[in-house]
Amino acid sequence: MFDKTYFDFFKHMSLTGDGTSWYLLALKTPLEAASVVERLQGQFNQIRLYGEGYSIRSSLGQAKVIELIEQSLNLKVEQDFQLVSLSQFNAIGR
Repeated sequence: MFDKTYFDFFKHMSLTGDGTSWYLLALKTPLEAASVVERLQGQFNQIRLYGEGYSIRSSLGQAKVIELIEQSLNLKVEQDFQLVSLSQFNAIGR
């Protein structure tokens, strides 16, 4: 029970200090980068290219971010893209 609670805490916390969280978006379905940024701009606090994917900063929870990406890009999570919350990795193993 403790392990589940500990990791659930990191999964939903914000380490940016302003109530937002960073996410990494990796597309399995190729789309033009400019089109992705244009369609997602305004949905989140910030979106930018990050390597071959995108980094997204948002005050929304991960489930809502996934929902907006699915609606805006007409893609399905796991099948067409993956979204990882960076707060899941911060402070774990320190």
